[in-house]
Amino acid sequence: MTAARNTVVRPGAASAPTVSICIPHYQVRDLMRLCLRAVRYYTEGPPYEVIVVDNGSTDESLDWLRSMDWITIVDRGESTPRNWILAMNTALDIGLERARGDYYLIMHSDTIVRRRGWLRRMVEAIESGPKVASCGSGKLERRGAVDQFVRDATDTKRFRLWLRRTVLRDTSARQLVREPCPRDYCALYRTAALREHGLSFVSKGGYSAGETVYYDLKRLGYESSLIPVPEMMRNMDHIAHATGAILPERKLNRAHTFRKTRRRLERLFHRDDVDALLADDSLEQ
Repeated sequence: MTAARNTVVRPGAASAPTVSICIPHYQVRDLMRLCLRAVRYYTEGPPYEVIVVDNGSTDESLDWLRSMDWITIVDRGESTPRNWILAMNTALDIGLERARGDYYLIMHSDTIVRRRGWLRRMVEAIESGPKVASCGSGKLERRGAVDQFVRDATDTKRFRLWLRRTVLRDTSARQLVREPCPRDYCALYRTAALREHGLSFVSKGGYSAGETVYYDLKRLGYESSLIPVPEMMRNMDHIAHATGAILPERKLNRAHTFRKTRRRLERLFHRDDVDALLADDSLEQ
């Protein structure tokens, strides 16, 4: 793997990067190391920069991040909001303020790139039309009919909403309607469109950061380009809820989700390609 690294575009080599990649972080050094090394190894172009916004880490991970001169670190320290979802979303706003690229890509630390050409593909998607201001994909998962049936049958949230509507006559207790849109584990935006309209990644109306910006852009007349989920799954892994399975203060509510996520993390860190990335310390230089 090390021999092929010479083809990688070095972050910061260009005075004006095409893409600014922002990754919020909080005390998940092992996961972040893999995330950053995968970006470094598999990104051949276009020119890019990486902005890591640290949400008040107090362990050794912050010093480790500071040791890498190819990324930009924003240390929020004690100014970080206590609510971790708000901290993550406002970190994306801070990254947007620092971004120098024409395009702004948001990524989670539990998103692991695994294929060359991933970033170029996203730039091509967002450049597919003059009104396209965002691109990305839906959740990286495949569900069979049986799996979907079990999921629906055990959906306690839907059941609680039904009880509120029928017993308490609460007409507002409705499931959110969610359109297919770029999810914030990895989504690309036109920087100018976000800044021109003062858009924020802070969640509104029960929607996620990515959904919030998607609906805001849609109301402004912009379009979104969706990359098919199977194609996105070939380009990267997203270990959803990984930080919740690692950090005790973000413990997942569902025991089943916790166990499932821990198993996915264990499988991830036992893969040969992951071992090769973690063995190549030059990817941090």
